[in-house]
Amino acid sequence: MTKFNQTINIGNRIISQASPTYIIAEIGSNHDQSLDKAIEMIDAAADCGADAAKFQSLNFNALYKTDKTKADIKSLFDLIELSEDWYTTLANHCNKRGVDFMSAPTYLEAVKLLADVGTPAFKIASPQFDLFPEITLEAKKYNLPLIMSVGISTLGDIDRMMNLCIDEQLKDVILLHCVSQYPTPAKNANLSFISTLRNIYNCLVGYSDHTMGIHFPVTAVALGASVVEKHFTLDQKSSGPDHHFASEPEEFKHMVEQIREIHEGLGDGKKAPLTEWEIGHRERISMKFVSNKNLNAGTPICKSDFSLMRGEGGISRQNLTLIEGFSLKSDIPKDQMLEWHNLLGK
Repeated sequence: MTKFNQTINIGNRIISQASPTYIIAEIGSNHDQSLDKAIEMIDAAADCGADAAKFQSLNFNALYKTDKTKADIKSLFDLIELSEDWYTTLANHCNKRGVDFMSAPTYLEAVKLLADVGTPAFKIASPQFDLFPEITLEAKKYNLPLIMSVGISTLGDIDRMMNLCIDEQLKDVILLHCVSQYPTPAKNANLSFISTLRNIYNCLVGYSDHTMGIHFPVTAVALGASVVEKHFTLDQKSSGPDHHFASEPEEFKHMVEQIREIHEGLGDGKKAPLTEWEIGHRERISMKFVSNKNLNAGTPICKSDFSLMRGEGGISRQNLTLIEGFSLKSDIPKDQMLEWHNLLGK
């Protein structure tokens, strides 16, 4: 019996292998401590066609023991924390723009904050996946889907967490292949691991991307990714830590368009009926029977009396077994294409 659901609802969107890819614009900390910029980024993500705008719920005091933490870490958090006063405003604006509001809870209190403003799913980031499973257990209380990145986890770590999900009867689980290297070089992307996760756990899978450009997340869709997450910025030259490897709106929109096209092109795996163009093309390139010598009326149809060539009209090679029992109704000179009206019934 399948332990994880193969169709999951996130907001008003359906996530499955057959459904359009769920695309997350990872705003993260690229709001640069500006609520106005955060709202502008939600607008840009919506305009690009993203399904969700996602932030990172960061709070230095909830995460670090101050006297055991270097000052530069505190200084960094002063630049990237997500103010808890923003949650309602951000969630409401996402709702207004028709995108899902998400944030990755990195401390326990953030789980309730997100649930209270109506997040449709919890994104469990790589550092919280195996190193802080209490986040997952806290999220369980709200019966929402879990999108879980496995970036800094070993296969043993992943196995342990998936067994925890099974034990806790968490069925709406989506695993995201992820490499926690910023940016990730091509040689480390290992996109084939998407298929590995799917084969091992028989759950929905996706890809959280940290490469430069958009060709890796687009390729991930062809490999079975039902969810794609990509870092998003208004300007790669901004000074924050995550801007330089994120996609600007024009590139992100191009990625969305390509993902939609790739998904449409994947089809259902069944051999489709020939298109009208294919039927016409098949006829144009079919090999037809052309007499290789003068043939008299009454001569039985024999393949050795004909060459095979392309051309307009005629009888195609695919009809050989059908016509072999016929005879010629009239004489046919050498180098003439055999037509149906040349045949005398059996």
